[in-house]
Amino acid sequence: MTLSRYYLLLPIFLLSFYFFPQYRRPAVVSVPLPHRANATFYMLARNSDLEGALATIVQVEKRINRNLGYPYVLLNDVPFENQFMDAIRASTTSKVEFGLIPPEQWNQPEWIDEIKAAAERQKMAAAGVKYGDSISYRNMCRFNAGSRSPQFFFQHPLMLKYRWYWRLEPNVKYHCNVDFDPFLFMQENNKTYSFTIATYEDPSTIPSLWSTVRGMFGNHSALRL
Repeated sequence: MTLSRYYLLLPIFLLSFYFFPQYRRPAVVSVPLPHRANATFYMLARNSDLEGALATIVQVEKRINRNLGYPYVLLNDVPFENQFMDAIRASTTSKVEFGLIPPEQWNQPEWIDEIKAAAERQKMAAAGVKYGDSISYRNMCRFNAGSRSPQFFFQHPLMLKYRWYWRLEPNVKYHCNVDFDPFLFMQENNKTYSFTIATYEDPSTIPSLWSTVRGMFGNHSALRL
């Protein structure tokens, strides 16, 4: 399977820096390169995403990473082509690593009933649900979010050495300069997760979500507020 185009949450960029008046943005400080967080930019991309991946990295270098020098990790479920890797490396002076996601970590787990899953995908496609019949989109979501599959994205061998991750996607534009180190900010302020925007979910894609959540709270009273 190959990766699908997708538009999900992009962690780390703190939108609240610009919109919440009670927050004071960090002073603009020239940070010596050795004083960096243990962090990387991370992207899932297909070979066919070369143009979009380049566009994103050029934006990140211009707006954020030019004076910080954080590395990049790009993962794919098929081997990256030499042309792809050469072009990406030429777009930045930072270290770039390319990794392969093994089939057992990318494809849906064996415990999924494929006959039932295929029938549900067909129903979603017929109803016009976005990515309704896409297996690769589901594989991408599972790999990024984690499940009962053998591995989360951060457990990929190339990611194990990092503590912080900024998830990038092809064809993303950053319209403002980020004049501080967001990785260091999160590290020094004991932050765990941030995002740019929280989108509304299509209810037709999560029909069993709330019944499952209620069942979980019913079985684990300590989780109730």
